[in-house]
Amino acid sequence: MGGNFNAKNTHWGSRLTRTKGRELLRAIQETGREAMSTGKPTYWPTDPGKIPDLTDFFIIKNIPAQYLQTEESYDLNSADTPDIK
Repeated sequence: MGGNFNAKNTHWGSRLTRTKGRELLRAIQETGREAMSTGKPTYWPTDPGKIPDLTDFFIIKNIPAQYLQTEESYDLNSADTPDIK
């Protein structure tokens, strides 16, 4: 499952950890899943005073990492850059 979870946690590459990200990571770990991302920002705010961050990632289970590749995709017109490939 992938998308913009709007939850920040350094575990999947965000620059900081917030409450929502901490809770989501706990749920991911308790259910035997993993978070996967490019580790690069996927959100660029229009406010120049804010810093880009990573909020788009995948939650996976029972898929060996050697079968997966995560890349940035710039095909969509949005503030978010999906990392789906």
